[in-house]
Amino acid sequence: MKAIDRLLGHAGAAPLAGTLCVWMLSAAIVPDAAAQRPFELTPTVGVLVPLSNVMSQNNAEVKQQPSLAAGVRASLPSRGRMGIEGAVAVASGETKATQGSSEATAEGRVLLASVRAVWALGTPAPAGMSWHATTGVGLVSRGSDAYDFLDGTTDIGAVLGVGMRTRVGSTWTLRADIEDHISSAEFEGGGTSTGSQLQNDVMISVGLVFRFGNR
Repeated sequence: MKAIDRLLGHAGAAPLAGTLCVWMLSAAIVPDAAAQRPFELTPTVGVLVPLSNVMSQNNAEVKQQPSLAAGVRASLPSRGRMGIEGAVAVASGETKATQGSSEATAEGRVLLASVRAVWALGTPAPAGMSWHATTGVGLVSRGSDAYDFLDGTTDIGAVLGVGMRTRVGSTWTLRADIEDHISSAEFEGGGTSTGSQLQNDVMISVGLVFRFGNR
């Protein structure tokens, strides 16, 4: 219970997660200079919808609430059926703790970073619409007031998703994705542990694709 009591604390940060995010994103966008491969940069906006409690213990439950998110995706487009990309997104919103009729909220931040393969599905339609699936490995880091003084706020997991892209006019491409970031959450604080909780953090995002290099 002490770990849940500590949930509503003071502002925190995740420097390790930030460092890993930068590293993964950089690794994904560096083009093959000799081959002059193109790459894509896609700023994204969306919503994070957590499906699971981050803590559940002794009739007490803590859950990150749905919140707006912003991020960026860097991609090496496929020459065949598979491409590779790195992505990072941050969502900040309420974290709600309930126990019986008691309820409290605090600010909670969720940082998602991943490196994944992008698999082309089917054949692009004449209008320029195409579908893809994503599979990869991701990092989930939780911070800000709700998670201060807690250990175990960063987890490694899997990312599964599906998306589509379509041309907008003669120049732009719009991309939309829905992804499930699967991980486990187990926090420690005050000498106690919350126990492991399976997490399904669903990110729904849309972005305008900027393409650089050979087309």
